[in-house]
Amino acid sequence: WSYQAVEGSSVGRVVRVAPDRSPLLKDRILLYRSDGQLDCLSTDRGELLWQTRLRLPEEFTEAAFLPNPPPEAARGATADGQIVVFNGAEGLFAVGLATGRRLWARARDTVLETAEAGRRDGAMAAAEGLLAAALRDGRLTLMRMIDGSTVWERDLRGEPVDAIWMNGRRVVTVDAGRQRVHLFDRADGRLVKRVLFRQADPTQPPVSLVRTAGMIIGPDSTGASKGVIAVDDATGELAWKVELDRPAVQLFEPQEGYLGIGLGQGMVRIIDAANGETVLERQVAGAYSVSGGVLFDGLLVLRVDSLRGQRQAPQLVALDVATGEEAWRREDVASLPNTDDLLRVDHGVIPALVETMQPEVSPAGVAMPRTRSALVLIDARTGRNAGLGVDLTAATSGGRFTG
Repeated sequence: WSYQAVEGSSVGRVVRVAPDRSPLLKDRILLYRSDGQLDCLSTDRGELLWQTRLRLPEEFTEAAFLPNPPPEAARGATADGQIVVFNGAEGLFAVGLATGRRLWARARDTVLETAEAGRRDGAMAAAEGLLAAALRDGRLTLMRMIDGSTVWERDLRGEPVDAIWMNGRRVVTVDAGRQRVHLFDRADGRLVKRVLFRQADPTQPPVSLVRTAGMIIGPDSTGASKGVIAVDDATGELAWKVELDRPAVQLFEPQEGYLGIGLGQGMVRIIDAANGETVLERQVAGAYSVSGGVLFDGLLVLRVDSLRGQRQAPQLVALDVATGEEAWRREDVASLPNTDDLLRVDHGVIPALVETMQPEVSPAGVAMPRTRSALVLIDARTGRNAGLGVDLTAATSGGRFTG
């Protein structure tokens, strides 16, 4: 099936809900439009299940919503039980997943542009009936998920917040540079610990922080010293440090309880997150860097960048865990701008966008190469397509995929 937006409006962006434990999310797709409207579709037929507009209670006219260009990537939301909270230009909006009924709204201090609101999607987290968010500039607020009422609010004293995480005892804030991390007591908002990670090159996109096995893990590069450190996510105290001979290109979680360190020249190291001990170290032939990976059924499936002329091109490579030998390689995967979800294996297959160059004849009879795009499911064991691919070649020039 395919879904066509009504005339004069945008289709919107797919909403990625975290955590995705609600049973209602298994058969529904949420689309967030730039005019503040939310569409909920069924996954089996693409039919519209419900539709709602995210607005503050005092707004009654449709004229209040001016069309804005949609954000570049997928939107984010957070859920707890059957309640999902969206980050809108004017505030936070809670909606019932089953019916689409608006439950409550909390206004911001200032109205944001659509793109800026999208960038703040990660600055909220929900768990056990509570929602933590940077609703007001310079302040961290813990709210009750059921009605949006405030439990406590804390002045951040100028500390920037780009992402918020929450566990059983702590609310954790992270800055955009993935260097300044603060742990607050979830019960009363008290600052428990300030943790500093050190990125190797602040001018480059930051290396991701990884949360696994009760640890927050990130880079620690100072001068000639290059490494990775892990801190306890409840106390903020240093648990272990691993020295490296070069800065990490990327950190990722190949499997629960493990840390993957992507290094230059195709090197990758897998570490036990509980104690920092190296369990596996491999090198991918012809790779420039390793940016993601998954341990699956005796294979280490990696997303790597290789050099084609003067530009980097992505590839998928599977290595045998026991021998390090290459099991398969795909050189046709497309490069996507969203780096937060580089690689995953679902039910033994890897969803991927692939690109091939195929000749097409123009109306004037001239053969012209054209890039054709397709969505495929790659068998993680063999590297071959599982079933048929779906042609997603853009009908008009300028069309591109964002995630």
